[in-house]
Amino acid sequence: MICLREPALHVDHDHQTGLVRGLLCFGCNGGLGQFQDEAWRLRRAAGYLDGRLTHFQHMELEFGTPTIGGLANRGRSRVRGARADRLSSARHYKLRAKYGIDERDEQRMLAAQRGLCAICANEPGGHVDHDHESGAVRGVLCLGCNSGMGQFKDDAISLLRAADYLDGFLAGPGARSAASAGSWPEPPGAMAPTCRSLFRALDGERRRAAAELAERAGCPWDVEAVGLRNVEVALAPEYPHGR
Repeated sequence: MICLREPALHVDHDHQTGLVRGLLCFGCNGGLGQFQDEAWRLRRAAGYLDGRLTHFQHMELEFGTPTIGGLANRGRSRVRGARADRLSSARHYKLRAKYGIDERDEQRMLAAQRGLCAICANEPGGHVDHDHESGAVRGVLCLGCNSGMGQFKDDAISLLRAADYLDGFLAGPGARSAASAGSWPEPPGAMAPTCRSLFRALDGERRRAAAELAERAGCPWDVEAVGLRNVEVALAPEYPHGR
């Protein structure tokens, strides 16, 4: 129901009420748990992937680039020879081999993040997060946000859909109202994979646009109590749906 990609084999329920919300795939079900069923964290994770968070402005100020390291820097050590044996730790070599950064880079990132997770800012940052295609390091995350990003496969569309799913705004079984279901139609289960992929892309564009409009209008789109659909409805007179 969230990612529209994998078979729905796992029953998902509200951990506070015990009520069943729907059937999800393993990744989406596990990802909700890692993000502690908090819609605002999912929306911030989507903003993080799309580069909308102020975190990347801090990275620009600190490093001159929104991301650092990457595949080209892996294995290269800034400290060589006998001096490396004295000064470099196992952690240094692990960071260099895996992410193309060193301990100093990690500490500078944490300092720019005030020691907190780059996404939720609720927990201490302790896990380096990177783009799995380029290898570039984006920030330091807490265990929950880092694991949740992995469960959702670094997919901003799924993260935005998951947030609306938790808030009851995702159309389909359990949609909060007929109006929302009509506004954001869900594809039938038998839809061909190509059509489903196109629907995902278009749906993702709309949800991203709603988030961007909310930011421009000064709405707290990343606050749990404010769903993206509420924002879109509020801005409808100024920004018609077709635009």
